Amino acid sequence: MRMGSLACFFLLANVLTAAGFNLDRFPPQRSAGNLFDGRLEAAGNAKDDAPDLGDFSLYSGLGLLLDPVGFGWNIESDFWLAPVLAVGSRLSIGVGDETLVLGFAPVVKGAAPVPAFERTMVYAFLGPGLGYVSHTSDKGSRDSEVGFLLTFGVGIDIHFISAFSIGGGLAFDWLVTRPADEGFTMTLEFLRVGVHF
Repeated sequence: MRMGSLACFFLLANVLTAAGFNLDRFPPQRSAGNLFDGRLEAAGNAKDDAPDLGDFSLYSGLGLLLDPVGFGWNIESDFWLAPVLAVGSRLSIGVGDETLVLGFAPVVKGAAPVPAFERTMVYAFLGPGLGYVSHTSDKGSRDSEVGFLLTFGVGIDIHFISAFSIGGGLAFDWLVTRPADEGFTMTLEFLRVGVHF
């Protein structure tokens, strides 16, 4: 009985294969997340999703201002020069109980794939710019200043499809002309949405 069942199974498989049916449950998988040859690859779908010269990305991120405690919002743009290098700009807004921080800076970003995870990139950015800090002292007086800003940070993006990504990161803004306790802010970006053209 078993031999007859096996013979019927193999005969049916050969007939279906000859008729053009694909009996594979999944198509062959390619290596995951190889950005360096210009591809971010999902299982069975090799797509030219990695950024290349002339590609453009926009990001918007929401987060928590950790020092001082408050709300943070970042808007970023990237013009890709290579799959691992971009130039762009970053606008940061931080609002706390006693502090308001606004910053704008051109940035340079480096990105790299995470080989163990498909469609995942880590990145780091750095750039000089201009910042505005307004701080209320314990006595109630408000002190404001515009000055030179240094912004830098790290994060991760997961590309679910070629034109869309979700991630998060940690960003630092430092108004170098102010004392460290008033001019340095840190934002934990817990939701970062990217659109890629």
